[in-house]
Amino acid sequence: RIKRIIIISGYNIYPATIEEKVDTLDYINEVCAVQGYSKDGKPLVKLVVSIKDQSADHEKVKADLKEFCKANLESIAVPRKYEIMELLPRTKMDKIDFMKLTDPIPDV
Repeated sequence: RIKRIIIISGYNIYPATIEEKVDTLDYINEVCAVQGYSKDGKPLVKLVVSIKDQSADHEKVKADLKEFCKANLESIAVPRKYEIMELLPRTKMDKIDFMKLTDPIPDV
């Protein structure tokens, strides 16, 4: 979808491509790639996931995700922020509400 495209340094990043690859991991329950921002206001890819085993070490899961993404995605599309939630927010149509996961534009 055009409204979900993330533009970084003039390159179009398609969240669906990232989500398809990350969803192949067996410990991932749901995944959503969205627009995020660094502390200095630069756009980046933010990956939000829910995992099947909530008791797992979240820092280890984030490290595994980071490694997997570096190995399987183009360098510009590798997420720079990782977040683990128990459940991802839903719309009334029961789809993942990516707008609630997207970072607000920072005032830099």
